[in-house]
Amino acid sequence: MEQRVNIKFCFKLGRTATETQEMLVKVDAVSKKCVFEWFKRFRDGKEDAKDEPRSGRPPTSTTPDNIERVRRMLADDRRLSLRTIAEELKISLDSVSNIIHEHLQKRKMTFQQVLEVLEQDKSINEKVIEIMKEYDECLRTGDGMRDRKSQRSELSEAYAALYKTISEALQ
Repeated sequence: MEQRVNIKFCFKLGRTATETQEMLVKVDAVSKKCVFEWFKRFRDGKEDAKDEPRSGRPPTSTTPDNIERVRRMLADDRRLSLRTIAEELKISLDSVSNIIHEHLQKRKMTFQQVLEVLEQDKSINEKVIEIMKEYDECLRTGDGMRDRKSQRSELSEAYAALYKTISEALQ
């Protein structure tokens, strides 16, 4: 895009396509064909340096329905891999990644980021300790832990609460 703007600038200055190509090739590798094609477009009256809309199938995977389905899947189990989600929803890995990062604004948090948040905000630290104590109490007494599935569920809820608290602090 930047090179197209440069080509348009040279066109407006009255330079030839050859002069423009020789000048641009010194700075950046722009093919002669590319320069001549854009010069022709500008000569024909096209003012915009953007590509024309292309024919073909528009992207259909990033729909509100798929965004909601991915959100629900991650709410149920935030440790799902992109591949698992893509296979389940029958959409591409790129679409799943786009939905998670661009639409749902989810990011992986490094251990260092978690530590920084915990050091900055003592209330989060207290919540973490509270969640861990509750979990430890459940493990010791067996209260609320009827079977392995409910144990995993309660642990997931505790981590989800912790994750939500830390995520809010990072924003």
